[in-house]
Amino acid sequence: MIRIRFFIRLLLSVLLICSAAEHVMAQADLPQKPEIQRITIDSTSGMTHIEWDASPSPGIIGYVIYTLDITTSQVTGYYLDSLAGDVLAYSYLETAPGTPYYTVTAVNDKGKSLLGGDYHRPVELEIRYDSCSSSMELEWEEYVGWEEYLNGYRIYMKSYAKEAVDPADGYDKKQGVQSEFTLLSTNRAGETTFTHEMVDENRYYEYVVEAFNNQDTRSTSNRKTYFTYMPAPPEFVSLDYVSVLDESTVELSLSADITGKINDFLVSRSASPEGVFTPVRTLLNLSESNVHLTDNFATRGKQFYYRVEALNSCFHPVKTSNPGNNILVHGKADESVVRLDWNPYTGFPGGVASYSVFRKNGYGEQELIATVSADQLNYTENIRISGDWHSEGALKYVVEAQENGSNPLGITGVSRSNEVQVDIETRMYLPNAFTPNDDTRNDFFAPVIDFIPEEFRMFIYDRTGEILFRSTDPLIGWDGSIHGSGKAREGVYVYHIEYLSFNGTRQIATGNVTLVYP
Repeated sequence: MIRIRFFIRLLLSVLLICSAAEHVMAQADLPQKPEIQRITIDSTSGMTHIEWDASPSPGIIGYVIYTLDITTSQVTGYYLDSLAGDVLAYSYLETAPGTPYYTVTAVNDKGKSLLGGDYHRPVELEIRYDSCSSSMELEWEEYVGWEEYLNGYRIYMKSYAKEAVDPADGYDKKQGVQSEFTLLSTNRAGETTFTHEMVDENRYYEYVVEAFNNQDTRSTSNRKTYFTYMPAPPEFVSLDYVSVLDESTVELSLSADITGKINDFLVSRSASPEGVFTPVRTLLNLSESNVHLTDNFATRGKQFYYRVEALNSCFHPVKTSNPGNNILVHGKADESVVRLDWNPYTGFPGGVASYSVFRKNGYGEQELIATVSADQLNYTENIRISGDWHSEGALKYVVEAQENGSNPLGITGVSRSNEVQVDIETRMYLPNAFTPNDDTRNDFFAPVIDFIPEEFRMFIYDRTGEILFRSTDPLIGWDGSIHGSGKAREGVYVYHIEYLSFNGTRQIATGNVTLVYP
């Protein structure tokens, strides 16, 4: 056999790529070309396998395998190998890029078959991963050689996790990586594309396409493998707190792991926890692990829920933070009692430890007046007991939620509510005498009030009706002087007071006060 093969190679060395000489020789004197049955690619080894029927011409001593260039005006063949006349199949590993055309010629003592005529090319598969749509796009060219008999294509796939691959010896059989391909779909002839949808991230996917004809002769394409890489999401994304800054501004604090490859984030809000969230801010290429930002709306009238999402390169969310919401507090006064109600803060991972209630004093400072448990969402107080002579009758309250625990960066959240104003009626008591002798005791005549009203006017008259003193500040009383100089004589004087409480109640008080010098 070795000698025969050597003889064939020697004979064919004179005949290789001699298309011009073939046309000079009468075609009738040359052996008929064998009919190629199929060309297929072994999806495991990558070997190209060619099968053909024996040439019907007598005296065949061998066959020659060529790859062809059919783009030129005259078909050009490139010698691949020579085989003995009893061999009807050939396998080899194609290392050049692309899938070439193949033909097989028969050789006898007259020469070899012409290159033109029967030639085949197997399916060449290309794939493209669209990470944004989580799909794999497959595309291939038609199998060449079965034009009249081609029925269609079968698309096969297998998939396995990255962890299933052993770097030392390839595939881990225990995890089923070398399992058989499964059929995804069947296309008709002429349909040379397929989209594999809902592809998982960070997995290996392998594909082959099998052409088949009306005799169910099959030809397998090259195998294509793709790892659907997507960077791992951040270790954590935390919405630290949502807190009200003023009547139109909410502050959000967020913390995130930015040590990985994903550091784009989307902040969004919704009117309800299950509602549609709309974007507030997109933070691209975040370089700080803790960020503060603001959102604007009427904080006394609306409640919103927020979340933060880490975005991959397709701007798809891959990790979502805990939620957060602004605390909206409401208040009302009923006689001497103020009642506050508020919605819970629902975003802290460890829950709420407690709620603190603050009231602004007469110096504009928020003073802590109570701390209640996490399950208590209201507070009441008797305002007549708590009057301090310096507070207006427009009481202003704030509620704070204290987080029970902290986030991965050690930040313990505090969510501050809106400031609610509760308008109450000012109550006033008027003494009937005073002693302006500068002994620091009872030196002024002024109303005794629990809370400063919104408007105030006081006039002091003598018996002739002359105005001796006037004031628009209830904390500034009459010291007994006449127009700011000289003390009035002992006696009875007339006062007239008008004031408007913050709750809209207008009061008028007129009476007598006695000035005495002890």
